[in-house]
Parts: sequence; C-alpha cells; structure tokens
Amino acid sequence: MRRRESSMVSLAIILGAGLCAAPASGQWTLTVLHPSGASLSNAVSASGGQQAGWLDHRAGFWSGSADSWTDLHPAGASWSTATSAYGTQQAGYAAFGVPSLPRAGFWTDTASSWIDLHPAGANHSYAWGTSGTQQVGEVYINGSARAALWSGSAASFVDLTPAGSSAAAFAASGSRQGGATSEGAALWSGTADSYISLHPASANSSVVWGMGGSLQVGTAYFDVPVPHRHAVLWSGSPGSYVSLHPSEALESEAKSTDGVYQAGWVGFAEYSVAALWHGSAGTWENLHAATDGTWHHTIANSVWSDGEMIYVVGIGVLADNATIHALLWTRPVPLPGTLVALCAGSAALLRRTRPEWQPASDRRVAASSGAGMGVPDFFSLSNRCNQ
Repeated sequence: MRRRESSMVSLAIILGAGLCAAPASGQWTLTVLHPSGASLSNAVSASGGQQAGWLDHRAGFWSGSADSWTDLHPAGASWSTATSAYGTQQAGYAAFGVPSLPRAGFWTDTASSWIDLHPAGANHSYAWGTSGTQQVGEVYINGSARAALWSGSAASFVDLTPAGSSAAAFAASGSRQGGATSEGAALWSGTADSYISLHPASANSSVVWGMGGSLQVGTAYFDVPVPHRHAVLWSGSPGSYVSLHPSEALESEAKSTDGVYQAGWVGFAEYSVAALWHGSAGTWENLHAATDGTWHHTIANSVWSDGEMIYVVGIGVLADNATIHALLWTRPVPLPGTLVALCAGSAALLRRTRPEWQPASDRRVAASSGAGMGVPDFFSLSNRCNQ
C-alpha cells in the first residue's frame, strides 16, 4: 500500500504542475466519447471533425460527443473495427462467416456504404489507413503477410512487399505509404520497387505507424540496456530520423502525425500518459494532465488540426475497473511564439515487453474481437495493428 500511495501522490503532484504550465492559448478540454451503457470503446483516428474507432466491437465514428456515435457495422458481420478516417472515408475491417476472419474494407459515413477490399485468394486482410482515395493495410496469402495498397476496390490490390520479406502498411499520405517489413520501418510510393527502408541503424526493429504531409512517425525498438521503445519522426529518408523520446521517460511511442503535430504516449515506472509533440523531444506535452484522476493510463492514437483547434483522440483506462474508454482532447492552436507546455508525468506502461511488429494474425484477431479483454492489453488496444 505504501508504494501505491507514494506513486499516486507523485502522479497527482506532477499532473497538477502540468495543468499550471498549460499554454497561454488555452487549456486542453477532455471529452469522454464513451456512451452510457457501453462496455468498451476506442477512438483511433481523428480527421475533419470525425473520430473513428469502435464501440463494443462495432465500427463507427463520433462527431465530438458521446451521443454523436454513428454505427458503421456492416450487415451480417460478427464484429468490425474502424482504424482510420480521412474526410468522409473510414477504413477498417469486418469479420464474416465461420471461422470469423477479418476482411479489409472501407465506408463513406454509413454502414450500408461498406466496400469489401479483401483480395481473391487471401485468407484474411486488414485495412489500417486511408488517404481518402487510397487504402493501405495487410493481407495474408498462403500464410505470408503482404503490405497492401488499394484504390477503392478489391480488384485494385497492389502488393507492396519487397522480395524475400513480409510486410504491412499502416498509413498513407498523398502518394506515399508507410509501414514495416521484416527489416524495419518502410516507406513506399505505390509499388514494391519503390520501397525505402527508414530503419535506424542503432535500433533492433522499427515501424511507421502514421503519416501526414511530408512526415512519418512510429517506433524504434532497442535492446540496450533493456528492451524498450522510443517514439521517432522521419521526413522521408533514413537520415532524417529524429528521436521524440523524452530523456526522463522509460519508453515512448508516436502513433500519428498531421504533418505538424505528433501524437502518442510516454511511459514511466507505473503509468502511461497520452502525449503530443511538435517535432522534437523537448516539445512533448502531457495530455493526461487534462484528466481528473479517473484514468489510470491514457494513450493518444491520432492528431488532427484545422488550423484553429487541435484534436487528439485516444483511450483511457479507468482506475476503478480497468475498462477502456474513448477520449477526445481539444485545444486552440497556440499563437505564434507561445511556449508549449512541457508536462512530465509519473506515468508508465501496463505492458513492458517489447511488441515488435511481426506477421502474426492471432493476436490481432483476438484484440479486435474482444477475446481476453478482462484486463486490457494496453499495447494491443492502442496500436493500429491491434485495433
């Protein structure tokens, strides 16, 4: 009890300091998107006033409030997930039949608009991202994970996987796609031959989780001195690698960028906190400081800005029963010259093992269908490859 009480006191002190250090342009406002009566919810993507994700294993999106939930669950599906949104398009996947295996697809704001992207001959597939015109993801063919690119139909499937590798694509921006191969973080421009490795030489493995404008964000995994991960930022080449990892943290991960801001989480000894960066490690903001003590852990999954407001979506784990709830943070864009608050928190991870990306579908299917969710696997519920 003594250790627990000490940790909570430390957390309260630091979170209070973070609130006091908020930018002059305004405090963060926290909105709980989880509707009354729901069991689990997750907001994974923010774009154009929408927050896409899932609610009790049904795909859908919010428009800024809990009661704005719009259900996208396709007719005949046993479960579904929205993983990305851009404009009026939402990408994701849904499971049909027996066995209940996921099929990649996308929507345009209604459940009846579902378009199945599942390629002929594939065992199962996932759509992880959309640029509004293209969809990216992961397809399993003969047991091999293949990075996938579509342009609105199953027949448009393009295999981005370099020869001799396995791969997945998690994000798209303009004409480029980002993800990972067996060798590490990857960037493509529409074909397998366009593959560029972004893998940092000092890392054990790496992955691109999000893209925006000319920027890519993700995670680099290291083994020394102990297995851990760092949030990272690139701008199109391996030499552009920038670490976003705060020096005071144990671990960190960047999940999304809109081309200006980067969203993810920072981990300390016993807690994780949702985080926002603006291009460097020293700019990180502790979004957990906007919460009221209800949440044991928070993670930011996506960031989007319209030039006037910043929108960040993610999840919080309730302190009393460890259930996952979708959250939305909003704040006015800081005025030019305004110092960004640097809010460090005594926070950390529920899971400390290194979850390198690898083509293993069982973990993704279990997380998506809700199997084994009594005590949440934080990495599975926060990363795009496990929504």
